Amino acid sequence: KAGCPPESVYYVTILFSVIAGTVRFFFARAQIGFSARRYLRNVIFRIAVMLVAAVPLPLFLRIEVFPEDSLLSFLVICTVSVVCTALAAWAAVLDRSERTATKKMLKDWLRKAFRRGVKRENTAGHGQNM
Repeated sequence: KAGCPPESVYYVTILFSVIAGTVRFFFARAQIGFSARRYLRNVIFRIAVMLVAAVPLPLFLRIEVFPEDSLLSFLVICTVSVVCTALAAWAAVLDRSERTATKKMLKDWLRKAFRRGVKRENTAGHGQNM
């Protein structure tokens, strides 16, 4: 109603989030001696590397391969985006101990999921021959 485009709501939300994050950063720095240099190196730099690694392929697919909107383009680009982001996070963001913990968590999750599937298959046939 104010004559602004609909996406301006998102711009305002992002602006307030940046302002709030900056204020939190300065409070943390004053209260616990938070290092800006370490934050830039350990957080911002890793995120930037991940973005540079994860964005080009989905962007290329959107511009060159799937310029028109369709269900197929949506599914392919979403799948490629998730895979690229996961691989970039694995390579650029996680350190050795985090990778080890993530591997263990994924193995445990897959083991549980597979066991549930096997149990369902084994119990599905019982009770049908009455």
